[in-house]
Amino acid sequence: MSGIPDADRWSETLLRKARSIHSEIGALQNYAAQGGDNGAALSPEAAVGLFRGHYALLDDLYLNQLPYALAAEGADFFLGYRGLATVRERAGLGQMSRLFGTLRTQIGGLARSVAQADPGEFPSRAATEDESEESQDELDLQVGCCLPGLCVGFTSPEGEAGEVWTETFGHLGFAARSLTAQGEADANLTLAQGIADPLVRDAALGALRKLFPHRDKGIEAIELRGRLFESASSPAPVLIDRAAWQKAGELLSRPLQGEVPSSPTLFTGRLLQIDYELRRFELREVEGFSDAKRVVRCAYPPALDTRCEEAAKKRIEVRGRAAFARGGKTPRLVEVEEIRILPE
Repeated sequence: MSGIPDADRWSETLLRKARSIHSEIGALQNYAAQGGDNGAALSPEAAVGLFRGHYALLDDLYLNQLPYALAAEGADFFLGYRGLATVRERAGLGQMSRLFGTLRTQIGGLARSVAQADPGEFPSRAATEDESEESQDELDLQVGCCLPGLCVGFTSPEGEAGEVWTETFGHLGFAARSLTAQGEADANLTLAQGIADPLVRDAALGALRKLFPHRDKGIEAIELRGRLFESASSPAPVLIDRAAWQKAGELLSRPLQGEVPSSPTLFTGRLLQIDYELRRFELREVEGFSDAKRVVRCAYPPALDTRCEEAAKKRIEVRGRAAFARGGKTPRLVEVEEIRILPE
């Protein structure tokens, strides 16, 4: 499928194109009935050949493009993978399981970060060491459609969870557009201005980077769109390609850029939910927090790779600079400088 139309109603554009093709067919049928340029009647074979290209266009519109457009327009969030792996319009079960497993983990993790930004607004999202299936389902998206070629559309649940998803996709869309924006603007500064919570901002960047399957040579880009993902000021979908993936990595390597961080501070808690690729972990059960549900997202350098592996699920003391949400007093994102494992 070539190109991504920017129109709010892609399906209407396609239907207008189909009507135009039908009009051309009608005009050509009159032309053939009148005998062509020299007045001689066209043979049935010649008449069929006259419309072959038009029928092929209509087949593509009705069988390929229109179902895709209707699915994308009807979804709160729509994701389509692009590349040689999707040209065949077939995907192996293993590939689908891997891609959609990553999708659920990353998008679901971002939604939980949004929900936990103020636990008082969503009290059922307590931070626990191991998320149960029941608690994960609470924020699970609902599959609205699945098309050949690794394309899937989702709708968000109703109630409190729906409110969380509305905010989640708003942040994800802003981060994606910041990654792919042209010009010299500092993307980290733009993100800091648009997403107030440093934890949510960092989680959105991390989700976008991991959604792109950079090790899969058959996928060149992912298309993101949908009612909750697109904004009124930026209704166009976004393509995340290898260049955007690399840019996300560069921004994640400077987690506190655009912030006014604290001086180095000590934090004590339990190290959980390590992402070794992004070099991120969650500090939970943090001492000194009035709300036990609060989570601090920590970014660590390559020099601490081994230390983080040793400290997994253990009580630790972290030394680093912290960033806060606007007007907030609780640290949300810490750039780790040192980790010390504490006795249980």
